[in-house]
Formats: sequence, structure tokens, C-alpha cells
Amino acid sequence: MALATLELASLYLQAGHMAKVKQLVGQMAPIFREQKVHREALAALALFRDAALQEKATAALARRLVRYLTEARHDPERRFEG
Repeated sequence: MALATLELASLYLQAGHMAKVKQLVGQMAPIFREQKVHREALAALALFRDAALQEKATAALARRLVRYLTEARHDPERRFEG
């Protein structure tokens, strides 16, 4: 669910729907916490949320975050290179 939400954010960003992305980022944190995502991943999500709220998020950033979360699933120490 968490990765699907980020994929959706990526598509919204690609289509230029920043308002929808801003709504989505508000819903992401509870999803990530519920799924017990590790601390580094939550920090990466916070970086994305902040970028979205400042209207600086890009589809490429969202895709990098998806890739990071997929790769870091079993490595809680891995840091996001945003």
C-alpha cells in the first residue's frame, strides 16, 4: 500500500497535479507507520512530504523513493540519497 501510494504520487507529479500530491502526502505517514516502516524510510518520506508541500517534489524524486524503499526493505540502516 505504501509503495502504491508513492507510485500514485509519481504519476500525479508527472501529470502536474501538485494539489493531489499534497493531499496524498498527508495520508502517507500513517500508512507507513502502520506497516512498521523503519526510521530511515520514515525520514525519507518526511523529505518527500516537505518537498511536496513546498511544491518542489518531482516525479523523479518519487520514483527514487520507491526504488529506495524497495531496496531498503531489509536494510533499516540504509539511507536515502535524495
